[in-house]
Amino acid sequence: LVKIDDDVDNEFDTPSLFKYDISKKLKYILAKKDNTIIRVIPKTWNMGAAPSVPSYGHNSVGSATSALTFNGVNPLTSIYNDMQSFNGSTWSTKTGSNTKVKFASSSGILTDALSIGGFDLEVKDVAQRYNENVWSNITNLPIAVNMHSSTGLSDDTIVTSGANSTTVISNTMLYNGEDWSIGSDILVARHSASLDGISSSAILHGGIDVRTIDSAEKFNGQVWSSVGARMNSARYALSSSGDSSSVISCGGDIGS
Repeated sequence: LVKIDDDVDNEFDTPSLFKYDISKKLKYILAKKDNTIIRVIPKTWNMGAAPSVPSYGHNSVGSATSALTFNGVNPLTSIYNDMQSFNGSTWSTKTGSNTKVKFASSSGILTDALSIGGFDLEVKDVAQRYNENVWSNITNLPIAVNMHSSTGLSDDTIVTSGANSTTVISNTMLYNGEDWSIGSDILVARHSASLDGISSSAILHGGIDVRTIDSAEKFNGQVWSSVGARMNSARYALSSSGDSSSVISCGGDIGS
């Protein structure tokens, strides 16, 4: 359902309206996708409740009204965090992953998520799954990695970029719910980039190696190819959300 303005009672039920120009004066968008009601308020940021414990190098899954954040480190105490849940207004603490790490990556949904790799005294190859309120270890990664990127579902995940103990890497790893496999390398090795989409159609952008990177690459399930359009400003340690054809990217560090 799309409502154009408070004074205009035009409502429609068609997926094509997702492509409607949001720069126009839309009041809000309501739509049903995968049996989930989605509400988008364009051009508006609101301050929400702060998490119970501050952290950096953490991961998150979910939505604006129901989310989890896990792993990472409390910068005030240097202690690894337990998991925190958000119900749309307040945060609460839950049991954290079996191996607490920072600079891991994540994939999945609120009720079924993965924590992948990370760092705790050394770069880790550990992979962990959160399902039915319980954490369990799954098959280890073929390559230990941290400061990497991942996207997808708990049984269909793509992991790429990042760094090991000695160098920035260009490897791609794919998880099918049981085993990991190695995919084709990205074109430009980088870490602290952002990855969106699914394992058969993903876009990697930003990051850093010896320089901050503004380029993007697309993955079609087999190989990576360059995206002609570059980011407006090169940045790393950024955050993003979307799919391979439409992404919003924000925050990050521009380097020097």
